[in-house]
Amino acid sequence: NNRFEMYNSRVEAFHFGVSGKPLAGLLYTIKVTRSHNWGTYDKPFKDVKGCLSALVEVSYAPEWAKGFGVSGAFAVDDGELYGNNRGVMFGVKKSGKIF
Repeated sequence: NNRFEMYNSRVEAFHFGVSGKPLAGLLYTIKVTRSHNWGTYDKPFKDVKGCLSALVEVSYAPEWAKGFGVSGAFAVDDGELYGNNRGVMFGVKKSGKIF
C-alpha cells in the first residue's frame, strides 16, 4: 500500500544476555528476548502476540593465526508477530596489516 505505518508499539519484553572469553582467543555471546506485543493504540491486536528471539555467536582468533579469525552465529525468531525464522552466519576476518 506504499504507506509507512507503525505495526507494533506496545511491547513488554524481557531480555537476557551473557558473553565471555572462556579460552584465549575464544569469545561467545548469548542473547535471548521474550516479548508480548499488543499492536498500537489505534490498531490493537485482537490477541496478544508472543515472540521469542535468540542469538548464539562464537568467534575464534588465536594469537598464532596472526590477525585471522573465524566466527559463526545462529539466530532464532519464533512467535506470532513475524512468524518462525532461522538464520545462520559464518565469517572470516583479518585485522592488522594485510601484507
